Amino acid sequence: MADIKTAYFIDPDTLLHTYDYVQVSADAKGKFILPENATWVEPKKGENEFYIHARWNPDLQNWEEGGVAVEPAPSAPAFEGVTKEQYLALVKQNIDLTKKFATMQATLSKVLLAQAEATKTQ
Repeated sequence: MADIKTAYFIDPDTLLHTYDYVQVSADAKGKFILPENATWVEPKKGENEFYIHARWNPDLQNWEEGGVAVEPAPSAPAFEGVTKEQYLALVKQNIDLTKKFATMQATLSKVLLAQAEATKTQ
């Protein structure tokens, strides 16, 4: 008889598999106590097959697919039809905005530092 069993947790609201597992040890009588919102059933479809989002089916007492595959990230925008001048204008605008953001960030840091100093001296 095994000394350790693996319990798989289920979110009580969504019935989704919340995190991997916890190892449960047998008590002195060799009995395993299943943690709350958990099951002994591993959230797998089959041998080396896993669900995208395993969802617990309380009627069947088993896991089923509860999600969909992640959509691939959109590709970078194409610059077809954009002239060299338009592209350079966009690059300059991006640089200007980055500089403005850095200036705002530095100003905010100074204000926060001054407030902290003022609070310390009070």
